[in-house]
Amino acid sequence: MKLLSYSPLHNFIWFQSTWFLAVLFGQHIEWLLFLLIALHVYLSGDWLQELKVIVPCATLGVAVDCALSYFGVFMFTPDPSLLSIPIWLVAVWLALSGCFRHSMNYLIKKPLIMTILAALFAPLSYIGAARLGAVDLPLGQWQTGVIIGLCWLIVTPLLVGITHLAARTQSDQKSAKVAE
Repeated sequence: MKLLSYSPLHNFIWFQSTWFLAVLFGQHIEWLLFLLIALHVYLSGDWLQELKVIVPCATLGVAVDCALSYFGVFMFTPDPSLLSIPIWLVAVWLALSGCFRHSMNYLIKKPLIMTILAALFAPLSYIGAARLGAVDLPLGQWQTGVIIGLCWLIVTPLLVGITHLAARTQSDQKSAKVAE
């Protein structure tokens, strides 16, 4: 039983808050970021279904950001020790993935629109983080923005596909239970 209502608007506010906390305070509050992600999973109603979207989508995003960091598209100070990106950025990917079934549900149903918007607006997120001092963009804002935009043109359809696959799996499971 959920104690609180969790609407797409709440999800949007939750994500924006998580992003700003991550970018502004980074490694100092990683514990809080993961607590906020756990709260989201709890409030989402179906935690197992939520994790079926969040884990693979965040894994893909983290892999792409690790590659971009490895190839010098962006850099972090202090230098991350476990991955080539800081743990707080992993939390941002988990949080973003937590929007696909909620505040971004409309866009997930329109993959072409979502892909175009992601390619245009995702670079702004990284540029905004750089302006707030969370990341360095050694190639400059424009070059980095173009590279990130191109990556999102490739990654977004995959994220949409993962989300659709999880929804289809849930639908198939419900149909099987009804048939029993």
